[in-house]
Amino acid sequence: MTRVLTTSQMRQAEEEFIQGHSEIETALMEKAGQQAAAKIIDWLERNPTLHNRPLYVLCGPGNNGGDGFVIARLLLAAGFEVSCWEYNSRKPRSHSSIRMREELQRIKPVESIFALPQSFDHEKAIIIDSLFGLGLKRPLAHDLCTILSVITEQTPVLAIDVLSGLNSDSGRFLSETDLSNFKATLTLTFQLSKWGHHLNDGPSRSGHIKVISIGLEDQIENLYQEDCLFPRLFKPTEIPLDSVLSKQFNKHKYNYGHLLVLSGGPGKVGAARLAALSALRVGTGLVTLGVPSTVFNQVANQIHALMAIEVNSSQDLREIISNSKINTLCLGMGLGIGHQTRELVCVALREFDNVVLDADALTSFADNPEELFNHSLKEGVATPHFGEFERLFPILSHHMTSGDIEPTEAVIKASSISKMVIVLKGLETIIAAPTGQCRVCKGSEMNHVPWLATAGSGDVLAGMIAGLIARGLNSFVASVIGVHLHQLAAQYHGPGLISEDLPNLIPKILQQLEIR
Repeated sequence: MTRVLTTSQMRQAEEEFIQGHSEIETALMEKAGQQAAAKIIDWLERNPTLHNRPLYVLCGPGNNGGDGFVIARLLLAAGFEVSCWEYNSRKPRSHSSIRMREELQRIKPVESIFALPQSFDHEKAIIIDSLFGLGLKRPLAHDLCTILSVITEQTPVLAIDVLSGLNSDSGRFLSETDLSNFKATLTLTFQLSKWGHHLNDGPSRSGHIKVISIGLEDQIENLYQEDCLFPRLFKPTEIPLDSVLSKQFNKHKYNYGHLLVLSGGPGKVGAARLAALSALRVGTGLVTLGVPSTVFNQVANQIHALMAIEVNSSQDLREIISNSKINTLCLGMGLGIGHQTRELVCVALREFDNVVLDADALTSFADNPEELFNHSLKEGVATPHFGEFERLFPILSHHMTSGDIEPTEAVIKASSISKMVIVLKGLETIIAAPTGQCRVCKGSEMNHVPWLATAGSGDVLAGMIAGLIARGLNSFVASVIGVHLHQLAAQYHGPGLISEDLPNLIPKILQQLEIR
């Protein structure tokens, strides 16, 4: 698993290291600048066509700007053509930043960033962005955006810690104008990457991320020992997929669970069928479609590996649950929004431990989410996209989009409130459990994952997760593995993917993973 820091965690680690001593803060700034300058020199040597280009170091009013002053001084000392441009604001500089600026001024004057366009040659320049670092919550000012707009798509940008304008927690790019060309080619971030590098606009704006140690290992380790449930990026190596997913020689189908997937009526059967087939493909022993009588004959004539049973009401569902060996339910896909779906969900949650809720099963509670939460159990899973998440957790969604809380924190809180594992679907899918466990499956690392933005893709994911739960995996692990396999399937297929392709891709992915 890969550790990632929030802004507050990084600041806490720095404060514990500095302990209020300005001399230590200055030494830490010098070290950060030294390490960043060394990486920049190494990067330039690896890119000889850029080696002789002039370097424009843009420094802001905070400590990130102080790092930039150190970088400019050291690059000048190394013989590079360097100019330094500062952006002033009403915020006074820190003692350490003032000292670093003074040291640079003895070698070369620092110029106002508003004079930059007159001397800027976008065909030759390299930008070192040290304007704003962690914790930016306000959009970049209009006057600064006007300056940055001279940067073209061909201009390499090296961001120090976080690209300016990128919220270091949410990953949202905060700007009064588009600034579509202002993207980092390389981000040099200190100690560990930040969530803003991995979420929302972060992956497309951060370029290649290089982590630089500045000596805060002990402080970071203390933070993780205090709270071992810090959110992490998911890495497949943290779960032994072979032992978890392989089938054993001495087992039979009843050892691998029995899943019931509820379906809607005429014209709405396809979603549930996709979910059911996907559950079979991840190894569920038996899968039954629960369908209304209006489409029972139609469905029964179309399915082969699946079974079918009539479910017309919540009473039917209650009787089926009490008289069968079904151990997991999946519902919501194409069920319709309203009273009947709410009843089915409430029965499912009251009568069953393992329930996966998607789509209409969630939206049906938009006007009264507490009714859903009062029935939910810790083994339940909800798989909302952002719109569905917003309907169930409007306050959390508002704080998340405004940047008041970091997205993983919002999903962890939603999981605690709902008492369910929450799978917030997106390019970077966030999975959180009521225990506080949280993983982010980074789809942006696979260039074909955006093709999952197609009708029915979420139904497949819900079925995969439900199928893994039916097999005996706990809800959180099943959700993480389900999302990972879902992303791998998209990467395997590539452009042109539609949801009907996904169930048949699962065996190919399992074969790639050497699952027995």
